[in-house]
Amino acid sequence: ALDQFPAFKELVSQLVVEYKAIVEKVLAENTASQDAFYTACNSILESLQRELQSDDLIQEEKDRIENKMLEVAKLIGEKDSANKRFLVKVIAIASFAVVGIVGTAASLLGSNSQASGMDDAFGNLEG
Repeated sequence: ALDQFPAFKELVSQLVVEYKAIVEKVLAENTASQDAFYTACNSILESLQRELQSDDLIQEEKDRIENKMLEVAKLIGEKDSANKRFLVKVIAIASFAVVGIVGTAASLLGSNSQASGMDDAFGNLEG
C-alpha cells in the first residue's frame, strides 16, 4: 500500500530518522548531565568517607558524617528516579508527535487520494 504513495513513504522514513536523532541528542545531553551529578556525588561521598576514617572523631561526628553520606545516597536515588521519569516523558512526547504527524499526513493523503478518485469517476461520467 505504501508503494502507491512514495511521498508518504519518504515522509515516514524522514520522520523516523529525525525522531531517532532527537532521542539520541536528548539521551546524550541527559547522560552528560547525569554523569556530572554522579561525579559530584561520588566526590562528596569519598571526601566524607576519608573524614569518617579519622581516628580522632567522637561518635557524634561519626554519626553526622554518616548522616551526610545517607543524604547524598538519597539524592542519588531521587535523581535516578527523576531521570527515569524524564526519559519516559521525552520518549512519549516524541513518539506521540511522530504518530500525530504520520496520522495527519496519512489522513491528508487519503483525502487527496479520494478526491482524485472522485474526479476520475466524475470525469468518466462526463466523457
